[in-house]
Amino acid sequence: PDDPRVAEAARALVACLPPDLPAVEGPDQQAFLDTFLADFSPAQAEVLRLALRLVAGGGAP
Repeated sequence: PDDPRVAEAARALVACLPPDLPAVEGPDQQAFLDTFLADFSPAQAEVLRLALRLVAGGGAP
């Protein structure tokens, strides 16, 4: 999203997560993540997706 608070919230969340958090890989894990995020607002879901990408080494927003 265009909301700069999404990246800020994702960085704050990453700071709270363990550095060895396993990456979301494979269709089964992605399906679980999609189901888990379905009840979140779009911005909240994007914060979690971005945080997981950051933990996996996907780069800083």
